[in-house]
Amino acid sequence: YKVFSEKASIKLKSREFPGVTIDQLEETSRIFDVAINVFEQDEFGNTDSVFRSIKESDTPLNLNLYGNHFSYIKNLDMYSKSYRCKSCDKLWSHLGHLRRHARNCEGGVKHRYGRGNFQLKPTVFQLLEDEGINVPKELRPYPFRATYDIECMLKPDPDIEDTEKISYSTKHALGSISICSNVPGFKTPKCFVLSEEGKQKNLVKEALDYLM
Repeated sequence: YKVFSEKASIKLKSREFPGVTIDQLEETSRIFDVAINVFEQDEFGNTDSVFRSIKESDTPLNLNLYGNHFSYIKNLDMYSKSYRCKSCDKLWSHLGHLRRHARNCEGGVKHRYGRGNFQLKPTVFQLLEDEGINVPKELRPYPFRATYDIECMLKPDPDIEDTEKISYSTKHALGSISICSNVPGFKTPKCFVLSEEGKQKNLVKEALDYLM
């Protein structure tokens, strides 16, 4: 935690640290100089590859994602017998076969539709009524909403490691966040712009504070 918090500029005590999220894995890979793969399984045991770090290695750190928790995969061969392609939904018995296929896969996900006439599913309020719980109609819809738009800029970054087939020159860096809502007193669009390079976290906090 000490090394990661210093490199990632995290100002929390070790007891307060909630752990690394999937959005921080690329940074984690760079800080500890380790390749990271993350997999997720469905209820049938089919495995999806949900994250793969830019850094590659013959001995990567393989992790299983369950909810928002990671667990270490000691033996990948015993972990799963089938890996699914995100693009075409085909299943492969070996991870290497999936990755070789994924480089050239041009298929789209096939949607399967059931037979028969289309029927609307009951709403949560209708389901509650079936159980004898009635929610007044004036309390059902929430009348207020907010929308936002995030813009990024391409920032040169020589520290990004190239792979065998891909060369990286820039990365996306947060530049601005625009917010608009139908809440009385907040209907005028508001734009938060990065004041200084490296202050992206301050920009996010400023926008979230406004939304709250």
